[in-house]
Amino acid sequence: MQTPTIIITLELGQSIKAEVKGVQGEGCKALTKPLAELGTVENFTPKPEFYDQPIVQINTLTQSL
Repeated sequence: MQTPTIIITLELGQSIKAEVKGVQGEGCKALTKPLAELGTVENFTPKPEFYDQPIVQINTLTQSL
């Protein structure tokens, strides 16, 4: 799995853009929450990974009596 990364783009006269990579599901919102609290979010465009569910590994242990 890829390391979660936030790419911030600053362009003169433009809004700040933040792109999240390496995160599935709604984890991107949790990562960018501190940035969103600094101002007003004008646009949220989810990438295909936003709709993916994070992989959760469940181990089942059975014991015979």
